[in-house]
Amino acid sequence: MRLLPLSIIVGLILFFGLSVGPLPAWAQTNTMQVKCVDQSGKPVSGLKVFIQEVTSGKVANVDVKGDGIARFKDLSNGFYRIIARKQGYETAYYEFVKLSGNANESVTLTFRPGDSQKKIYFEDQALAEQARNLLLEGVDLLQNARWAEGAEKLKASLAINPSSADAYFNLAVALMQQRQWEQAEPYLVSAAKYFEIGLAIEKARPPDSQNPQLIDAYQKSINQANEWRQRLPLMKIAAAADDAMRKQDFATAAAKHRELIQMEPNNPDHYYSLAVALGNDKKYDEAIQAIDRALAMKPGEKDYEDIKSRLLHNKEAAKLEAAKKIVHEADDLYNSGQYSEALRKYEQARPMLPENVQHAVWAAIGRTHAKLNHPDQAIAAYRQAIRLEPTKSDYWKSLAQYYMEQKQYDQMFQTYTDWYSLPSSSTKPDEGLFKLGKDFLGQDKNDLAMSAFNRVLSLNPNHAEVHYELGVNHFYSGDKTKAKEFLTKYLSIGKDQRHLEDAKAILAVMKVAPAKAGPKKPSKKRG
Repeated sequence: MRLLPLSIIVGLILFFGLSVGPLPAWAQTNTMQVKCVDQSGKPVSGLKVFIQEVTSGKVANVDVKGDGIARFKDLSNGFYRIIARKQGYETAYYEFVKLSGNANESVTLTFRPGDSQKKIYFEDQALAEQARNLLLEGVDLLQNARWAEGAEKLKASLAINPSSADAYFNLAVALMQQRQWEQAEPYLVSAAKYFEIGLAIEKARPPDSQNPQLIDAYQKSINQANEWRQRLPLMKIAAAADDAMRKQDFATAAAKHRELIQMEPNNPDHYYSLAVALGNDKKYDEAIQAIDRALAMKPGEKDYEDIKSRLLHNKEAAKLEAAKKIVHEADDLYNSGQYSEALRKYEQARPMLPENVQHAVWAAIGRTHAKLNHPDQAIAAYRQAIRLEPTKSDYWKSLAQYYMEQKQYDQMFQTYTDWYSLPSSSTKPDEGLFKLGKDFLGQDKNDLAMSAFNRVLSLNPNHAEVHYELGVNHFYSGDKTKAKEFLTKYLSIGKDQRHLEDAKAILAVMKVAPAKAGPKKPSKKRG
């Protein structure tokens, strides 16, 4: 909250430096009576009451008799200051009374026991200067955020000059900064009142002696004081929202911002602040709705667009974290054999994740369906994992292994072929299937091994080592014709010296003796 520049009322003429004469012949339109009473309300008489028209500086006086009333007639339009003294009482005064349009005003001066010679700030230049210095000291303290100290200085200034618009205004600022909203309101009322008086006095001057800058400053000050007074309820709620945010009580902050929206539904900043509070409370959908309302009112506002971007990012991050937590719970259930519950958790987590990171969950779903003996669902889930992340070898292996468990061997081999055919694969399809066939041989799965080797041959008819393996296997299975065909081919294309010697030996045996008289059958893991 900025402090308004000082707009000190100038041009007030001191009373008692002027000679007092009969009532001047001013424009005769207004009347005023001044009642003089003591603290019990009894009339006070035997004194003179002086009035001064502030703009012109003209002074008049009337004697007060038994009824305690001074009656002034035929007064011109303007603002008047009233002062009176009586022995044994403090000086009594009142400012400012506005007279215009045949007004008939009444003012009461209350006399309290004290020093009748006590000077008033507008009578004594030293007192006026003291009030001004206290005002300036107070403002300086406020500008350094020393609110309580500044308020004390301003109160001291007002004790000397209770008609200072600037002191009232800045004291209201100090109180608002200290969240003392109810205490601030009457000071804003007084500030506006005395700024209006200052403006009227300045405008009453002859046009050639008016100060346009001062008139403008008065008007801005009046507008500011009135605006702040009207907005005090909103300021109070906004301050409570700020306090709640500092305490990280985001729910309370959001509730306060909703109150502000009810009071000012067309203020986009309230929706922005609501979005910030809701975002901190991790209520991202509501926060995004709020910031969208702000952007609808103020399209393109950078701060609004920035907070929306952060909200969208944080929403996705929160969903990701929540999904990860559910996946961990599902993993624990799976590992403990609770497959149905695990599947439910995996299915709950999957749509919470962006599609491009769902592949691991799809693989887990496939694995779980497999445990539950749901072959179609398991295969479909594995294929989804592969579709989303085709370079993940574990997904291909899991699908192929499941096909094998289901005795769907053609699908198994096709899965391996598709995997090795990927551009990202470092293994060619024929070499991958050849290695698979060798693995099957080591597991005594000769039929699967032969199927693998035949698939290699369909992919690469000149794969030398597959001819060797097929030739040897046909020899020991008793199919000499095919054994001879494959081993003879190997002699023409093979490069492994040991395998070449074995092929020659087998061919020689088949030429001179029955198969049972041939060499000893090689071990399962042939080199």
